[in-house]
Amino acid sequence: MKGRKIGTIKTGGRAKGTPNKTTKEIKECIVNLVSNNIDLLIDDIKQLEPKDRVYLLDKLLKYVLPQNIEINNTENDIKKFVIRIKKNQPKED
Repeated sequence: MKGRKIGTIKTGGRAKGTPNKTTKEIKECIVNLVSNNIDLLIDDIKQLEPKDRVYLLDKLLKYVLPQNIEINNTENDIKKFVIRIKKNQPKED
């Protein structure tokens, strides 16, 4: 039988919850990439059609909202959502 016996204390290795070094480095690279290009990304998003912006938002929300929340979008739901967003946008002078 390989490994330690059931009930014995873990010794060595990473502490529980410590991220893998490679995963941590990749996440830092992605954060830097987005941070260094945020103005360009915002401009690109502004050029999207409203339905495409809503689609993008839907895809990005899964990284912000808890995983156990299921989002079901019907065409009518999307239209209502777009209307709510437009009503809450500040007016441009």
